[in-house]
Amino acid sequence: MEAVKKAKATKRTPPARWMVRYYDPSGRIKSGGTFKKKPDAEKKQTEIENSLHEGSYRNPHAAKVTVAEMAEK
Repeated sequence: MEAVKKAKATKRTPPARWMVRYYDPSGRIKSGGTFKKKPDAEKKQTEIENSLHEGSYRNPHAAKVTVAEMAEK
């Protein structure tokens, strides 16, 4: 509670309270984001788990490809 008061006093965004973390298929730990509300974090966790189990998981960092890189391929 003190961190929220301090953040508001300095006109910053209060810290999020729920963090989603998971292991990708290669075994590396990844962050799914931080959320203010537990239901939002649980929803994101469920989405990630479903994509991992279905085999439709895609690494978000691998999606950051430039147009030049795609043109070469």
